[in-house]
Amino acid sequence: MGRDITELPVVAMSVEVFDQPNLQRALDALGSDDMVDVVRIVGIRGEHRMYGVLSLATLTQSQVRLEIGPVDHVERSIDTDRTLTCIDFGLLLIQVAGNPFALLVRSGDERRGTANLSVEVMGPDRQLGAELLGRIRALMGTHNVFRGKVVSLSPSGPFGSSLEARFVERPHLERADVILPEGVLDRIERITVGFSARAASLRAGGRHLRRGLLLHGPPGTGKTHTVRYLMSRLFDRTVFVLSGQGLGAISQTVALARALQPATVVLEDVDLVAEERTRPHAGTNPVLFELLNQMDGVEEDADIVFVLTTNRPDLLEPALASRPGRIDLAVEVPLPGSPERRRILELYADGLRVDGVDWDPIVERTDGCSAAFLREVLRQAALEGASDEPELPLLDHATLMAVLADMTNASQAMTLRLLGSPS
Repeated sequence: MGRDITELPVVAMSVEVFDQPNLQRALDALGSDDMVDVVRIVGIRGEHRMYGVLSLATLTQSQVRLEIGPVDHVERSIDTDRTLTCIDFGLLLIQVAGNPFALLVRSGDERRGTANLSVEVMGPDRQLGAELLGRIRALMGTHNVFRGKVVSLSPSGPFGSSLEARFVERPHLERADVILPEGVLDRIERITVGFSARAASLRAGGRHLRRGLLLHGPPGTGKTHTVRYLMSRLFDRTVFVLSGQGLGAISQTVALARALQPATVVLEDVDLVAEERTRPHAGTNPVLFELLNQMDGVEEDADIVFVLTTNRPDLLEPALASRPGRIDLAVEVPLPGSPERRRILELYADGLRVDGVDWDPIVERTDGCSAAFLREVLRQAALEGASDEPELPLLDHATLMAVLADMTNASQAMTLRLLGSPS
């Protein structure tokens, strides 16, 4: 590089594990630039390689024994059915507008507290190196593999300190597949689908686009099903789904949503982290505070929808449930009434050979039962009516009543509760 290599400045950035395919796409895009010449990509072998401490600074030390070896690669998902081969450990020797740089991509070692990838740049000038890293970071956004997809982030690695991205098939549901009391779905669509369709006009009029929707109700009533319907309708939006331990990734998720808007952030069973602070030990929950801070920190003109679901609205943090800007609309998804139960039974009977079924007594006997319970009744009945021949299962009234009697038997109390229905 025309200077003593030990005197050359090094600048670095950290890259989350889930961002590795975006880093690879950025490097590929950088290499295709006419002003960039990728001279060589090499791997490194040696004792320092093994301990996750190798850096460009150590490479310049004469006492470090290293030699050229193969580049390490890893396969990372970029869709539900596709992967991308990414550099996991390698040294790129490149020239940018005639300036030479060495760029080291090194995977982390979670056991030594370095879960993220490290990208280091050594070059003739610190400012030029920082500009190169900034260019790579910008290309990661431009070529982001998450854009327009449905993605779930969850802890990964031996100690769960890194985050893994899992791509989810976008559902394909019709409006008729969502059976709720009259007017409920209209209200849900107004704040989600309606806002998205009119985003440009609302932004021009100075209206805020950030919004929050809370779906609450007993287990098994269709909250998740409704969210899946919204995913299918909002096909042009990037969707991030967090649940369970993945709720701890809220800060990284909101950062991605900001970069990839229009976006939707789904937080399932949020009562697991957003308990009312008056309850014992609830105030010490760091995930709760991070959730509140992230929702507060999103700019009003950001086209981001937060969709939260919960079985226990009574446990929700009051500030989360009532303050405008966090939640704009709370909608109850109740247990289905008689008209809804009939429609749900008919919906899940579709595809079966229905013969002489009288729905009235079925609807009457399932008062207080959830949609999940009704679906399971039809599934069990279809199993009873299936044959060894490749034909549609038969569903008759006697079979359906027998299955219902069995599933509402006292011995099935636990099953009833798990399906969100009274025992």
